[in-house]
Amino acid sequence: MRQLCALALTVLIGVYPVSLSSQQTQSAAATTAAVRDPQAIGVLQQALSAAGVTAAAQVRDFTETGNVTYYWAGQEVNGTVTLRGRGTDEFRFDAALSTQSGTQSWAVSDDQGTSQAINGTTTAIPFWNGTNLGQLTIPHLALAAALSDSTMSVTTLGQMTLNGQAVIDIRMQKVFSQKDDPSGELTKWSTRDYVFDPTTYALVEMWDTIYPNDVPARAYLHELIFSNFQIQNGVAIPSSITEKVVGQQTWSIQVSSTTFNTGLTAATFTL
Repeated sequence: MRQLCALALTVLIGVYPVSLSSQQTQSAAATTAAVRDPQAIGVLQQALSAAGVTAAAQVRDFTETGNVTYYWAGQEVNGTVTLRGRGTDEFRFDAALSTQSGTQSWAVSDDQGTSQAINGTTTAIPFWNGTNLGQLTIPHLALAAALSDSTMSVTTLGQMTLNGQAVIDIRMQKVFSQKDDPSGELTKWSTRDYVFDPTTYALVEMWDTIYPNDVPARAYLHELIFSNFQIQNGVAIPSSITEKVVGQQTWSIQVSSTTFNTGLTAATFTL
């Protein structure tokens, strides 16, 4: 468990509740073409409208800064964090911790990437863990992109109760050709669930899955919890983001500033 949490902290990945794991696998294996569920599309449209998102398509790149707290072995370790993204599949995370000298980083581009420990040791991030890492901290950008992407399946899994609150679960999956993905594994790895309040359409959480870096033999659960959204330049930005791995809180981020379209290049996302 400690090794798993260390991986998630280094790579900043996401996870499904256990009750959805079998549904995820079944859905991925059965998918051969993008499913554009009208109810699910309607929920995404309502969510973007309720959040005041009007300019997501104009965002080419973003840079966020703030504070991060890691929860390691019962201790809180604080630091500062810089988050950068471009398009829908490039993202970089850099954390400078108060108790250590150096920066802990990871970056992904085109569904793969590299993580770098404070001591300089690097580890490859494989496709099955990199595919969901783009646009990680500003989720409404991914929602807006899904509305205009006919190759993205968007389906409704229905209402459920989460922490005593009624929510509606919307699943998004990349769809590949039968030739490229005969077993449905690529689609399975790309699966994300977005959970909304069915009355206000506020985004509550995002779920996806992580696997060991060497082989995707076992799936592990993870969630990102978003709160305190602020509207900046027509984009909804969560000021508070919390990660849980297998139900245990691993880190939290408080975003203090966000800038858009500063001209980030592909080189930014290469360690």
